[in-house]
Amino acid sequence: MIAKSTTGSSFRGLANYLEGEQKIAFKEAHNLAGDHKDHYVRMMEDTASMSKAEQPVYHVSLSYSPEDIPSKQMMLADGHQALQKLRFEDHQAVFVAHGDTDHKH
Repeated sequence: MIAKSTTGSSFRGLANYLEGEQKIAFKEAHNLAGDHKDHYVRMMEDTASMSKAEQPVYHVSLSYSPEDIPSKQMMLADGHQALQKLRFEDHQAVFVAHGDTDHKH
């Protein structure tokens, strides 16, 4: 597995990218009331408005080898483990899996 991270300032922009072009295999909300895009974007924006962070959006992509066939449960466990390692387990997050390439991510 390969991990890549980026930061930014637009929750809406990242959500539009993650949920665009019919590539979602599944999604799950973490520390949020639900996984509807408009709802979680507003919640994240409201939370970030109480922060001094200039780039409150943190995007981590976990990509598996094409030979690996992780289950949904394994992908979610890996996502939760990444949050723990980053010490973000108490933060809001949305896990989105894409199935638009030859490798799961």
